[in-house]
Amino acid sequence: MHGVRRTATGDADKLDDDSIRTSVMQDAKTMLSRTVAFVLLGLSCASAFAQTDYISDDALYEVGLAKSWQLQLGLDCGQCLVDAFLVDDQLYFPTNDGYVFAIDAITGATRWMRQITAEGYRVSRPAQAGERTIFATPSTVTQVNKITGEGISQMALRFPAGSGPVSDGERFFLGGVNRRLYAFDVLDPVHTWRVTANGAITATPLVYKRPGTNAMNVFFASIDGTVYSATAYNKTLCWVARTYGPLDSDLAVNDLGVYVPCLDQSLYLFDLPFGELKWRVRLSSPLREPPVLTGGAAYQYSADDGLVAIDTVSIAVDERIKWRLPNGRMLLTTDEQRVFVLSTEGHILTVDVHTGEVLHGIATPGLTLGVPNPGRATIFVASPDGRVFCARLRGTPLVRREDLREALTTVPPEAKTPTAETAPPPPNVAGAPQPPPTEPPIGGRSKVSRGYGRP
Repeated sequence: MHGVRRTATGDADKLDDDSIRTSVMQDAKTMLSRTVAFVLLGLSCASAFAQTDYISDDALYEVGLAKSWQLQLGLDCGQCLVDAFLVDDQLYFPTNDGYVFAIDAITGATRWMRQITAEGYRVSRPAQAGERTIFATPSTVTQVNKITGEGISQMALRFPAGSGPVSDGERFFLGGVNRRLYAFDVLDPVHTWRVTANGAITATPLVYKRPGTNAMNVFFASIDGTVYSATAYNKTLCWVARTYGPLDSDLAVNDLGVYVPCLDQSLYLFDLPFGELKWRVRLSSPLREPPVLTGGAAYQYSADDGLVAIDTVSIAVDERIKWRLPNGRMLLTTDEQRVFVLSTEGHILTVDVHTGEVLHGIATPGLTLGVPNPGRATIFVASPDGRVFCARLRGTPLVRREDLREALTTVPPEAKTPTAETAPPPPNVAGAPQPPPTEPPIGGRSKVSRGYGRP
């Protein structure tokens, strides 16, 4: 058990003359009690002003960026950040020992920190439903208040989860290694339906509203390369499509269709209404990450090609790949003429969106964790040692004291102290429970129990 955590401190030099200090406190014995975050106004915080910029302000100025905020998360000895996720307006930073830091993406305010799973288990990308954040581990689903980190509920799973969760606001969807996709009610997490796929579901499902319709669809894929579309409300099957190889990556979706990275070295695009193959781009190595999508392009990472810009609208095969950037690792954000790319050497590169020519390079010492954020002209990068940095296009309004106060003190109605019945127990450290062979999955009876593709 870790001791009391150190408070994350931020750089306040982009605010007004009043400095602001945030603090996150948590019960070290249970690590599940309510986290209280607050702002101390009108106090001098010399350490914040003395903190060295993680990225040179002069270098940012050359490419039209300016630092918005930076902070140092208080990590224990031996603890490090291993992932970075942006979900709506909140950043999540899981650690190597099962903890998660939640940061307001606009202000950089540290909202809470809590343990989600045991050491040795990786925390997957969470989902948000209203003011709830939903985490899934192989053995449990934990819901916490998005603002305070206060525990709302924890549900033990009777199947080993294979994917992260995704939500449409009313339900959340979770794939299992037992070849089933489950839909759970957010407020009363007993599953409302489940379907059977052709293989284990390890890719996080997608929820998307088809253009011109009121239908909310859930898209998911099994490890054997089969892709499914179903209605989110009642699991009605819309279509099934297949790739030519197995899958080991999450999917991506926009109005043009569902993008499926495959271990056969290909990126597939299937249309939304019928699942018809619109195109297939073959690269030089197996694809193990989803593409980052912008208006007319998909930026796909390949270990042998680097970052590849793919024209998502063009039908002509010879025009589909716009450029390759061998040392490109991840698209961070875009503006009208440039893309900002995190490189394999630890730099932020500004790249011509049309030609792929590298225009500038900015050193980012140790900031190797990137967060894709296309279309918002905001860059988030972090380091394993807990440094987090945010830059925005010059001219973007600066963070105000009022913004920080609101980010840290807004407590929605459902953020109440858990009762004995609803307070989540400590994380299950023994791994996924194993139900008897004849026991059905958790939850009530599904309206339709037949699967889509039983072998």
